[in-house]
Amino acid sequence: MAIKLDHEISNLSSVFIEMGLTVSEQLYLATAAFLHHDHDKAQMVVDNDKAINEDELHLEKLSLRVLVLQQPVATDFRDVMSILKSSVDLERMGDHAVDIARETLALTDHAQLPEADELLSQMVQALQTMLEQILDAYIKADQAKAKQVAATDLEVDRDFAHLRQLLTKVVEADPQKAELIASYLFVSRLLERAGDHVVNIAEWIVYQHTGKLVELNIGKADRRQIDAQS
Repeated sequence: MAIKLDHEISNLSSVFIEMGLTVSEQLYLATAAFLHHDHDKAQMVVDNDKAINEDELHLEKLSLRVLVLQQPVATDFRDVMSILKSSVDLERMGDHAVDIARETLALTDHAQLPEADELLSQMVQALQTMLEQILDAYIKADQAKAKQVAATDLEVDRDFAHLRQLLTKVVEADPQKAELIASYLFVSRLLERAGDHVVNIAEWIVYQHTGKLVELNIGKADRRQIDAQS
């Protein structure tokens, strides 16, 4: 029974990691499509979302089967629940990528905003790094690394705050850019939320190994941490 349970959990982990890598690529492609007004790339993101949704459903079914049929003890139960909960965060990040892609397809103003583009690029690069590192922390059962990854979300929050300030000045100077600015704000907000989902995964990694739910979102816990350098 124990060997079979270990195999089931290992299978869950493999699907989870693959799903995380797919989400990372989706976020990158969606943001690149927005920055370069690439409708083909944006449509690719929309089309690829089905695979992420299927992965989440597969993980949910596998998790429920383990919980019902294997009746895992406390530590194994937390292993399964952390994957199940974290997969929801990955799926939501995938949804954010699709929303960015759809915004690209709908946008009619293709003017360039170089400073804003640079900040958006920084945000998505930071998110990709965070995702890669949180998946590594999960594989290695490294709580300390999970907490470090969560702490880096503060930089994403600060980039978002800086971008919002920049865009406010742009639209005040040129109200005709209001539609374009609204799109930039929408996309940057989705990336900021994606960072929060990575933090959630870090919290589930800590729960997996301690049984305790902790708050690791520094910006959420203390807004002054963002405002101090925005």
